[in-house]
Amino acid sequence: MKIELRHLGIKFNYANLNQNDELLNSYTGLPSNSVFQALYNLVKPLNIEYHLMWSVESINKEDQIFITLMKWRHNFPHFDLAVRFNSSSATTTNIVITNYKHRNTWKALIGIAPNGVVTFVSKLFPGSTSDKVITLKSGLLEQLVPGDLILADKGFLIRDILPPGVSLNIPPFLDTPQFTPDQVVQTETIAKARIHIERAIQRIKCYSILDVIPFSMLKQAESIFQVVAALTNLQPPLIKEIQTHM
Repeated sequence: MKIELRHLGIKFNYANLNQNDELLNSYTGLPSNSVFQALYNLVKPLNIEYHLMWSVESINKEDQIFITLMKWRHNFPHFDLAVRFNSSSATTTNIVITNYKHRNTWKALIGIAPNGVVTFVSKLFPGSTSDKVITLKSGLLEQLVPGDLILADKGFLIRDILPPGVSLNIPPFLDTPQFTPDQVVQTETIAKARIHIERAIQRIKCYSILDVIPFSMLKQAESIFQVVAALTNLQPPLIKEIQTHM
């Protein structure tokens, strides 16, 4: 593949792809080049700390961000990225050791607004941690104010630890065999919100790096997860907010 690209005189990099929003979206998950540039402008002034304290001089910062987003979105092998960008395997951290037989699972708590915007992302917890413990240790409760409403499934047993004035709403169909007229209306409203919430979660799951994070990247797993969740907010809104002027 590398020989073929050289023969054709085609260089795979951000500069040659940034005019094609559809292609850029496919590789990175970002909707357009303008969004990529907005992200780049945020990262550009930062002092990047590289893996094993290496320095990267052969690849410009735009391509470094492009490579990172491609890795997170599709989990391409590092040698594949090295071929695509005509760089050494060491530059793209080729050595990846993943133990599939003894993989660990992690859980996190994500807060999503009714319009599908991710508003809170906790740190990672071992997969065996209960939802209640995660809620207590995540810091979410400290962000809630009286009047807030939490929508959750039946198994999310946190009602007794909620701050005063904060309520928990569990869909009626999980608790009662029959609907009252009010519950019908309430259930329909909740169902609409759930659709956007599920779509927001699916956006996060589209980043293949979260399926199996390479062993060499475990120390960065929490940061990867949190940044990926934040990146989904750069995608087109799931619904358009409507402001009603009274």
